[in-house]
Amino acid sequence: MKRLLFFVATAAIVAVVFSSCSAFGGRQDFSSSDLIGTWQNNANPQHYMVFTYETSDSITEGYHYGYEWDESEDVHKEDLVEHGNGWFEWKLEKTDLLYIELTDLYAQGIGDERYPNPYTVTTLTSTTLSYTNGNRKLSFTKLNQ
Repeated sequence: MKRLLFFVATAAIVAVVFSSCSAFGGRQDFSSSDLIGTWQNNANPQHYMVFTYETSDSITEGYHYGYEWDESEDVHKEDLVEHGNGWFEWKLEKTDLLYIELTDLYAQGIGDERYPNPYTVTTLTSTTLSYTNGNRKLSFTKLNQ
């Protein structure tokens, strides 16, 4: 009887450990709500990204809008609305950040060029965002909540 109890207890512990998301490199689920806001690139502090919950009729179903700009290229947040550049669509599923870059013509409604960029989120907290595409790792600090 003790042997059976020991076996059942061991099996239960193993089941709990291996079903845990973060145990042994398992996948973790991140929340889209943690992405919402303005993020500053840690390697290039003049590069910013904004994730929003905004959508429109032209957006890919299940995606939201975001935009980015780089002040070192003399592009500022105010320029995005006027010129339509820097926009992207995004969706977060577990650790998969699906980022679709929109061309200027697409953002203005006169073209259909879009470029998908899949990333894997490695860190997402209320203040820190890191993701990678296998070749390159990007990290950001949140500027607003």
